[in-house]
Amino acid sequence: MTVVDTKLYFLAGYQVPTSDDRFRTVSLVHSFDTSAVPGLVPAWSSFEPKMDPDDVQDGSKELFSQCCSVHLSSS
Repeated sequence: MTVVDTKLYFLAGYQVPTSDDRFRTVSLVHSFDTSAVPGLVPAWSSFEPKMDPDDVQDGSKELFSQCCSVHLSSS
């Protein structure tokens, strides 16, 4: 998860079966907009990460994720 402005981004990966009894990995990014107005604007959205074709050397892609935690205190 990472925070950018008012959005939280979550990286997700899924194994999806294919027709030839194998699996392929689907990568998605889910985002939550903390400034969305309930009932007017959807807070959740999802999209597939895009890569620049010039950066792909062998047809594979790697996604990196860093973890962070936030401690909120009322005192």
